Amino acid sequence: MEQNQKKSISMDNNVLYEQTDMSTGTVEREQEKLGPRNTELSRQFIAQAGANFWGTWYTVYSHTAGINITIAYRTDADTTVLGKVRYCSRSEGRKKEQEFIDEVNLGLCDGVMDVVEVCFKGSPFGAQVTGTVWP
Repeated sequence: MEQNQKKSISMDNNVLYEQTDMSTGTVEREQEKLGPRNTELSRQFIAQAGANFWGTWYTVYSHTAGINITIAYRTDADTTVLGKVRYCSRSEGRKKEQEFIDEVNLGLCDGVMDVVEVCFKGSPFGAQVTGTVWP
């Protein structure tokens, strides 16, 4: 991976781009397909789903407050994609991993500085995944 590419979104960035050739029109269409949510507060990410294995973990959100967030993803590939999220669960008071399909709602721990990470697995093929995080 090149030095100028990043796999995380900081609190002051709105969008993560791993592919530098994506046009603004493409990004806007991707956001529309993910649903009518408050796009002013949303953060978009692009990730890779491995072919029958979990891909790289991507940091998609960081926090210190106990808030609720939603993570949704989609792919245009002709394959099934499963997501996995790693976060500090408010209800359990500890870090946990949870698998999900298409969308997941999370209650995050309060009073700790933590990150929310996702990874994806494609079956039978790998795929590019476009996702959005809404606080």
